[in-house]
Amino acid sequence: MRARPQRILIERGGGPGGETLRAEIDPANMPPDIAAPISRLLDEARPPVADDEAGDTVYDIVLDYGDRRERLRYDEDELSGDIRLALDARLKPSG
Repeated sequence: MRARPQRILIERGGGPGGETLRAEIDPANMPPDIAAPISRLLDEARPPVADDEAGDTVYDIVLDYGDRRERLRYDEDELSGDIRLALDARLKPSG
């Protein structure tokens, strides 16, 4: 089990139009609709997807602990539909 991050950054890149979407989440105030999917992802024991193995659309979840960051990368196809929907509901265009 991981330590609790100070903040969580979610980024989705690729896909139609190649637009990058981002969201920042405060773990202390996560609504249930995003808390459950994030918890499921963080509880998984899996090796990260390497940059050269990533598909067209990837989700990066960056756990910011203050003194260090950990990046988890998921191909769109390896995430269940409910997790993708929960993440996508938070994402907004970057910039």
